[in-house]
Amino acid sequence: MNRTSFQSIKPQLREVWRLSLPAILTQITTIAMQYIDSAMVGRLGANASATIGLVASSTWLMNGVCYALAAGFSVQVAHRIGAGNEKGARNVVRHGLIAGHAVFEREAADAPQGDAAARDLIGE
Repeated sequence: MNRTSFQSIKPQLREVWRLSLPAILTQITTIAMQYIDSAMVGRLGANASATIGLVASSTWLMNGVCYALAAGFSVQVAHRIGAGNEKGARNVVRHGLIAGHAVFEREAADAPQGDAAARDLIGE
């Protein structure tokens, strides 16, 4: 069995940490903002707080789809750039923008129904 010492992988771990830190901080600030939203709206009453709960799950769902699109297409672009295929990378970016626009259009089409449900919930 080949054992790897910590000292031999320390530079790679440092690089992984350096590259992942922005994503970690982004997730922490997103969660913090949702807590702040909940605290601010909580002062308005139970119905308003319930609306935040309704919106939070939708926000996580939409963000998850967007992050998945970005991750999938960025990997494909990186592969093509690494292979020296700039034209192919541009083509993947184009497809990513089209897919992102299609997802946005679909999510935007569902927004009026969600807005109406939230208004019913808070009694407006």
